[in-house]
Amino acid sequence: MNEFNQYDLREMALRLAHEIRNPLATIKSGIQLVQHLLPPDAEVEDYLQAALVEVERINRTVADMQRVIRLDSVPARAILVAEIVEAGLSRCTSETRASVTSIVQEGDPFVRMLADPEQMIEAVSELVGNAVDFSPDGSRICVRWKVQTGHQVRIDVSDSCGGIPPSVAERIMHPFFSTSTRGTGLGINIVQRICKLGGGRLVWQNLADGSGCCFSIIMPEA
Repeated sequence: MNEFNQYDLREMALRLAHEIRNPLATIKSGIQLVQHLLPPDAEVEDYLQAALVEVERINRTVADMQRVIRLDSVPARAILVAEIVEAGLSRCTSETRASVTSIVQEGDPFVRMLADPEQMIEAVSELVGNAVDFSPDGSRICVRWKVQTGHQVRIDVSDSCGGIPPSVAERIMHPFFSTSTRGTGLGINIVQRICKLGGGRLVWQNLADGSGCCFSIIMPEA
């Protein structure tokens, strides 16, 4: 039996993801065409819409799998945390950010961390988007950063989700685990992998007042 090395398996997984997404696009277009041709009160409309939702769910899952597979260790450099946070927030769509009252940023504008800029922007964007998704409309999301002991920089993203219950806490970092109907369960895992690849870590805790939880990116200080 031929043995596959890690590179072979990675390429196979990426190829498989590509082969899945191509027919999904065709299926989606076909469903939308049928919806367009049918009268508005057609009995099958609910079934078509349900099928379209499932196609979108599979597409998001495959897209997130591609993101995980493509993540790799890259040279880190000194970057301003304030600029990373701002870029991460800008990636959150206007529709996503519209559901919260405000996103507060607090931190020293001159603090630097050692990380890959693109990966860290993705990590911040993922955590902020997750915080918005799980917080009720009108909530306030807080993004704070500071230097802590051990020459480390910490970025905290706090939400208003009401806290994570004990029954969920042990699985919150597991791939494909999600309590959201919109999520794929890979977002937090992607952030965790980005942190590990850069020599840091991702931790979380419920807020003391029970209003929400806080996910924290901890990376080396520059």
